Amino acid sequence: MAGSVKFEIDYKVPPEKIWRTLTDSDLLAQWLMPNNFRAELGAEFQFRAKPMGGWDGVAHCKVLEIDPPKTLVYSWGSNMIQTVVTFRLEPRAGGTRLYFEQTGFEGMNGAMAKFFMGGGWKSKLRTVVPQLAEAA
Repeated sequence: MAGSVKFEIDYKVPPEKIWRTLTDSDLLAQWLMPNNFRAELGAEFQFRAKPMGGWDGVAHCKVLEIDPPKTLVYSWGSNMIQTVVTFRLEPRAGGTRLYFEQTGFEGMNGAMAKFFMGGGWKSKLRTVVPQLAEAA
C-alpha cells in the first residue's frame, strides 16, 4: 500500500512570493537542494545532495503540472523511490495557504523515505520558506 505525506501551512505573504520560493532555482537551492529546476511544463531537472543511507543523492524530477502561482506538480524519483510532489497555493486574507502532498511511498524503502522526507518537508516549508518569501 502506498503512503503519502500531506499537510497545510499558512503564510503571511501573498501567493506570488511563496510561488517564487518554490520555483526559483536559486531560492530552491537555499531551502531544499542544489538543482537545475525550470518552471516549465515537461521540464526535467535534478536535485542533488550528499548520498546517504543507500540513497545515491540524486532526485530525478519532471514538471507534470504548472499553473502559476497556484499549482506545481512534479515527479520525484531516485534509486530508492518514485513519488509525486504537489504544491497548491490558495490566497487567504493576509496571506497564502499551502497544501503540500507527496504521494507514492511504497514498500520498506518508501516507508523509510516517507519518515525522513516528511519531517524535512514540513520543517523547511514551515521555517525557511517563509523567511525567504518575506525577503523576496
